[in-house]
Amino acid sequence: KTEVIPATGHAYGEPVWKWNDDFKATATFTCTNDATHVENVTAEVTSAVTTPAACETTGVRTYTAKVTFEDKEYTDTKTEVIPATGHAYGEPVWKWNDDFTASATFTCGNDASHVKTVNAAVTNEVTTEATCEADGVRTYTAKVTFGGRDYTDTKTETLSATGHAYGTPVWKWNDDFTASA
Repeated sequence: KTEVIPATGHAYGEPVWKWNDDFKATATFTCTNDATHVENVTAEVTSAVTTPAACETTGVRTYTAKVTFEDKEYTDTKTEVIPATGHAYGEPVWKWNDDFTASATFTCGNDASHVKTVNAAVTNEVTTEATCEADGVRTYTAKVTFGGRDYTDTKTETLSATGHAYGTPVWKWNDDFTASA
């Protein structure tokens, strides 16, 4: 008499995950009763930024692979580093003081809490001489170097006209005993 031994059935355990460089994934299930019975299942992959990158710090994007096999759901994750964004400082806002000193304030376009203020080197020159009747101009030039670039700003000061400064008159006598000064 022959006795029938029932089939053992498959006994798939946890999958072995394989991730490609383009963040696609597959799950391989191998039967523990017969290692030649292998099932490869392509995963559905989603991603989300789990830590945003900032000006000075890297972030993290997490990829989640999901497969359903024999009515059970399996997941695996892989992370990718998001490079730091770096600062995005634009043009400065200049501040001139009453004594003609100046500073330039730079604000990061990626994070407005990142602010740098740099004191300027200020030079000046008379760009228009004052005359007896016309005002002149002194031009102040502020210069800062920030982020490897030079920035300048100017401010002018009015130099009051000098006015006339007549000295002692020179007399001229005419033959008819009239005079002019």
